[in-house]
Amino acid sequence: MDLSEKLQQSMLVREQRQQQIFGCIMYSIAIYFIGHYYFEIWNPSVIFSEFLIATAIVITICVKKLSKK
Repeated sequence: MDLSEKLQQSMLVREQRQQQIFGCIMYSIAIYFIGHYYFEIWNPSVIFSEFLIATAIVITICVKKLSKK
C-alpha cells in the first residue's frame, strides 16, 4: 500500500466518523424535541430532567452506533 492509498483510506475513515457524529447530533435534537413536546410541561426543572433523559438516550444510541465500526 503506497502513501496515496493510505491517505485516501484515512480520509475515508475520517469522513465516515464525521457523518456518524453528525447523525448522533441529529438524534439528540430529535429526541429532545420529541420528548419536550410530548410532555408539554414548561416547568424549568422538568425541562432539565427531560434534557438529562434525552442525553442518556442519545449517549446509549451513539455509543452503540459508533462502536460498531
